[in-house]
Order: sequence, then C-alpha cells, then structure tokens
Amino acid sequence: MFICFKVYTQECQLRKDNDDYLLKLDESKDKTFKINLIKEKVLRDKNYIPIQDTTACNLQNDRFKYLMFYNEWKNEAGEKCGKKILNYVFYNKGKAMFEIDEVLYPGSMKILDYLNEKNVEKIINLNAEYSRALFGERGAETSAIVIYTDDKVIKRFILKESKKTKNQLN
Repeated sequence: MFICFKVYTQECQLRKDNDDYLLKLDESKDKTFKINLIKEKVLRDKNYIPIQDTTACNLQNDRFKYLMFYNEWKNEAGEKCGKKILNYVFYNKGKAMFEIDEVLYPGSMKILDYLNEKNVEKIINLNAEYSRALFGERGAETSAIVIYTDDKVIKRFILKESKKTKNQLN
C-alpha cells in the first residue's frame, strides 16, 4: 500500500505580506503605483481560504454572513494566517462603498481596471483602529485601504457589479 502526503514547508506569509504591502503603499505618492499595488495584493490574497468558526454566534449556518462579519483566513496547508487587509472603493461622495475581494466577490477586482490617476481622488490607508471603527470585528487587527472616486462611469460599473454579486450569493 502506498500513501502520498502533501508536504508544506513554507509558513503562512499573510502577515508579512500585509506589512510589506502597507509599507510600500505608505511610501508611495503615485496613485497609479498604488492602484497597481492594490491589484497585486488582491490577486495574492485570492489564495487564502476563509476560516469558519462554527461556534461563532448565530452565523454558523450562513457562510456569507459569517465572512462578512469575521475576517480570518488560512493557507492551503490549513495554517491560520490572520486577517486580510480590506480594500474598498468609496463612491457617491463617500456615501456608498464597494469591497474588492476576489474570494467574497468574484470579479470585484475588475473595478481596479477602471481606476486611474485622473478618476481617483485619493487612496487612504486606515490603520487598525479606524478600520475597526468603520468595519467592526471584520476590520479589527488589520488595515483597510480606501479608494475615493466620484467618477460616474465607475459608479455605474460598481452598481452593475453589485447586482451581479448579490445574485451570485443568493
């Protein structure tokens, strides 16, 4: 009888990757560079798997609601990696937002292809304290990157993508 085991030798890199990403983002003043950094980070974070604690409150039977409330991830080896950095586009004068996360919202990264230096007002790194204040437990112990835009084309695209995502989740 032959048994094959999958061996993982690399530790989870999410926390280190988060720190390196935030450092590069904070050091740069160039919006195009920042948008490209965000794209790269969202793609890297796509490889993590959500951790679902089945003892957590009454959300245990609803995976989507659970993931919207918590933000804990593991790698393919099953090692707990911590929290991903949250990425949002705020639009409509900051009154509405759209989360960019390819695991929770497949296809949400397409919005980044529409963003450029001309239609992005600012990109802000919210530290863990502000992130928790805005996003609750989901934002605790992590940062949130917020991209502000009032571009009408992007707003229409976000509204269209939001409807698709909502339909996919039901």
